[in-house]
Amino acid sequence: MEYSIDIIKKQIEVATKNVFKDKNDFDLSEIINLFLEVLKVPVDDKNLNLDDIDSQILNSYHKIQIEGVGLVDRKTYFSAFAKTEQFLRKISHLKDSKRYDEIKEKKQGLVALIKELELNPNNIKLDIVDIESIEGDDNYVDYLSRIYRFRNIDSHEIIPELPPDVFGKLIISFLVIYLHVTHKYKEILKVHVSNSFTYKMPSFNSYCDSIIDSFKGKMGRFIHLSSKENIKLSGSYVMEHKLNENFDSEEEEVNREGTVECLRESLIPEKRMIIWGEAGMGKSTTLEYLAYKDALNKKSDKSQNLPVYVQLGLLTDSNISLENYIYSKIGVDNSIGKKLLETGKLNLFLDGLNEVPRDSNNQLITLRQREIDNIIKCYKKTFIIITNRPQHINQFTDVPVFFIQKMTDKQIEDFVVKYSEGNKLIEDKIINAIKEDNRLKKIIKTPLMLSRLMEIVKSEGDIPPNEGLIIDRFIKSLYKREIVEKKDAKFNEKYIHNLLSHLAAYSIETKGANSAMTENEILNVFLKTKKEYALDIDILYVLDISCQLNIIERNDNNFVFSHESYQDYFNSEYERIILGV
Repeated sequence: MEYSIDIIKKQIEVATKNVFKDKNDFDLSEIINLFLEVLKVPVDDKNLNLDDIDSQILNSYHKIQIEGVGLVDRKTYFSAFAKTEQFLRKISHLKDSKRYDEIKEKKQGLVALIKELELNPNNIKLDIVDIESIEGDDNYVDYLSRIYRFRNIDSHEIIPELPPDVFGKLIISFLVIYLHVTHKYKEILKVHVSNSFTYKMPSFNSYCDSIIDSFKGKMGRFIHLSSKENIKLSGSYVMEHKLNENFDSEEEEVNREGTVECLRESLIPEKRMIIWGEAGMGKSTTLEYLAYKDALNKKSDKSQNLPVYVQLGLLTDSNISLENYIYSKIGVDNSIGKKLLETGKLNLFLDGLNEVPRDSNNQLITLRQREIDNIIKCYKKTFIIITNRPQHINQFTDVPVFFIQKMTDKQIEDFVVKYSEGNKLIEDKIINAIKEDNRLKKIIKTPLMLSRLMEIVKSEGDIPPNEGLIIDRFIKSLYKREIVEKKDAKFNEKYIHNLLSHLAAYSIETKGANSAMTENEILNVFLKTKKEYALDIDILYVLDISCQLNIIERNDNNFVFSHESYQDYFNSEYERIILGV
């Protein structure tokens, strides 16, 4: 059976909001969510006859109220929706299973359930009372009476003949009683929902394995960099933090500082962080490391939180919400996904806010920012880390901002040792060169530049003098390897370089960031450039070899430059091509 939970929630809220609007302690959205969860709570007693009660009620409601079935099918779907007695059986059983067994033995059915659940405390004669005379009753007995009468006179037969307004009132009556009972016993029901949640949770073993396999190749070279809080960028959070911690107004503000891992584990009680850093500072690698470590912990201890790593630049379809993408990524339905977020059982890593494409009127970036802000505000127990390049303002003013600091001398040496992989000659050469040249040290204080420098030294032996040349030499070293070592006869350095330069310019001009591009987008750019410059080369091959060289990165059906610095480099090369230099 197919139905949309989100649409059903909205429809129920619209249908019943006027009924409960004056009820002070009645949070309608909360009760609707609880009602839907209670429908799914498993009950072991087969005598309750509750098989598929959740799918029957929800599917039939969707058919009647949202799809709009014809009069012929109305009776069938109404019978599946009108499960008052079964629902009250379930509530009674969850409330007190022993007491329910006593009621069941008396075989009094709906009357006994209404009495046991105290739904008619004034003992109104439900079958004969003038419904208009009890409208507005605090116990919603007018709605209960309408349900009771239809059930007792077996009026299902006349359902197809009811006028729309009368039929609509009947549907609302069932909803009101479902929600009223849920609200009346909400504290008891929340316990059962919480317990059943643990019961139905998947193991996530395969999902954790996929994260471990994706990131383990990078972990041997990972270096922890320090991050330092910038209180001025944390907006309203700063004021709250000062008040909570009893700051002395005359004392100097002390910023939190440490590796992201250490900060997360001990110094971030608010469970939110924004990590800012320039291109190449290791923002993505840091989140990948945390996701990798969390996946290992989850595999060994099921009680640990589940990591979710999201590359925001790849979410190019505005019809797919960030929350739904998260749920699909971990392979759960919306109800389980929301519960994981609500209970703080996910660690959420949102990578590259700056890489969300800039479409017309910036609609997509505005949508994603709003979605992230909603997640931050709604799921207080979930630890959320967002990465971004430095901006003039912080979009989330109640979240602390941390700047990744450039590598220290010790971290540079550790990085070189790890990246040299036992090659003492290369290790000594680079460390000595850095010690002797402060200008070079400043250039390679980011992990990206240092790793590229080491690749150049491994392949060519010398050290370029600036960042642009490091990237240039590194890209050229990849080309050389394809031509000389791999002897790829199809590889034409000039043509491929030209095509990638035009692609970088297209990406920056149309998206404003290193955001996802489809295969058709890339091939169209390649084809246009190929025709303009009469390049005799297979554009499918160019895309494939660019991915093999890790200049372009493929993720599902989307592509990005593997790093923003590559995009910047090729864009500058495009300008040189245009100028003919």
